[in-house]
Parts: sequence; structure tokens; C-alpha cells
Amino acid sequence: MDRSATADGIERFSLKLFAADGQVVDPNDIIPIFHRWIREQAVPGLLVDVADYGHLPEGPNVLLVAHEANYAFDCGGQPGLAYATKRSSPGALADRIADAARILVAAARRLQEEMAADGGGSLAFKTDRWEIVINDRLHAPKIADVEQALRVVIERAARQVFGDTRIESSPLPDPGRTGFTLRVPAAPPLEMLI
Repeated sequence: MDRSATADGIERFSLKLFAADGQVVDPNDIIPIFHRWIREQAVPGLLVDVADYGHLPEGPNVLLVAHEANYAFDCGGQPGLAYATKRSSPGALADRIADAARILVAAARRLQEEMAADGGGSLAFKTDRWEIVINDRLHAPKIADVEQALRVVIERAARQVFGDTRIESSPLPDPGRTGFTLRVPAAPPLEMLI
């Protein structure tokens, strides 16, 4: 099977940008911001609804549902903002991942600014570690040759975002999820990224 052709068939993936170490975020501070984003159509996508999942111990605490993708803020483990695609879009997977990273960076910047302006506390994101999960078991089962092909694609996407700098990738330790943790030691701060 040609795994490179399969990679471009992947429709669903998510990127997560982590909050800086030691950040404590109350999900209740994010809910009104996400509602405002819907009213103002402040981030890309046809924004539909906000769901509060704060009562669940695992998973996102606050979800901003959009037609094309979801935005999620997760306070479990290490807090962070995620962008998860739900629909197919044209182009190579590396280009689509880079585009999603740009959308996520813009949303994270806006969330930081609005948290500070609303008096909800400070929120800062670090850019030296990202998580990408491929949510498409048909096109990306967790097997060695698929992971190797995806590593090449994901590192190509990371170069579009970070330029010619050292990028380290390691498979997610979860045996049920295909994806990678990316480390970019020389990543610029969020305000200067993209």
C-alpha cells in the first residue's frame, strides 16, 4: 500500500498548543470568550455553539463547535488549546496541517489577549511543544510504516510554520492514537509566530 497517498486522504486531525508551565485556567473564564467569538465570527470557520464539558474528568473542558473544525480548551493534564478538523479540504496533508497551525496560533493569541482584557487572569502559551493527533484510523492506523510516513509529512508541515530550525518528533505513547509530540527548541514566542 502506498502510504504517502494514504496520508493525503487523511481528513481528521487535531493540533494542540500547550499553556505555559504552571498556568491554572478556570474553564468558566473561557466560555464567555467563545460565545463572543461566535457573535463576532472572530476566528475562522462557521462557528455554531459552545459546550461546557467541565464535569468530565477527561477530554476538553470547553468546546467551540464549528462546521469545519472544533476549538477546544482542555484543562486536564497540561492545559492547552486544540484545533480539530472535521471535514475534508483540498491540498496535501502537510499544507493542511500548516494551515491549521496558523489558525490555532491566531486563536491562541486572541484567547490570551481576551483573557487579559476580561480580567480572567493571565494565559500564556508556549510554542516549543505541540501535539498532533491523526483522528483517522482508516487512513492512519497506528503501525510503524504509517507513523514513519506521517513523521515526514508532519515535519514538512512544521518547517512551513517554524522555518529551517531543529524539529524533534516522537510518537505519542498512547497505543490507541496515531500522532506525535513535536518539540521545537528554538521556537519563537507566540506573538512572533507565523
